[in-house]
Amino acid sequence: MISTSFFGLINNISILLLLGFLYDLMHPGLEKRASKFRLVIIGMIVGGIGLIVMAMSWQLVPGIRFDTRSILLCISGLFFGTVPTMIAMAMTITMRLIQGGGAWTGALVIISSGGIGLLWRRFSKGHPWGFDHMGLYLLGGIVHIVMLVIMFITLPEPVILPLLKGLASPIMIFYPLGTVFFGKILYNRL
Repeated sequence: MISTSFFGLINNISILLLLGFLYDLMHPGLEKRASKFRLVIIGMIVGGIGLIVMAMSWQLVPGIRFDTRSILLCISGLFFGTVPTMIAMAMTITMRLIQGGGAWTGALVIISSGGIGLLWRRFSKGHPWGFDHMGLYLLGGIVHIVMLVIMFITLPEPVILPLLKGLASPIMIFYPLGTVFFGKILYNRL
């Protein structure tokens, strides 16, 4: 089961990084102040990437899905701002509610991930530490600690305790690293 967890985490992070790379190849670049229309388009692209990642999620137990939308949304908040991130959050929350299972837990993770990314953007403005390797790793760590806390609070005890024992370490190792890699792809592009 643990080897499946590692494979699932690595596979989903790889998909996210591949999508980020494809976005980088197709994206013509952002001006400092994007038009409202362009912000909506960026939000729809980020949301579309989120839907692809969520469609390729894996389940450790029925109804509990794992994917890298938390990485995507915190990085979206950091780099693209409020409008694109809110659009992407609305799209991914809708998908998560349609998927069922621990949908409310997933929706809370989506809200917290995008929200933390937006807060990080606000408080790191003008400070290079917000975008360097350590800053991105810290952002990923905070987002995923909050994700684990949300899971602990909202999921039933018989499900959550074995889940946290088996996944807390891989999540806290691989997801912050995925945040650094995905953040660096976008940072180098922008």
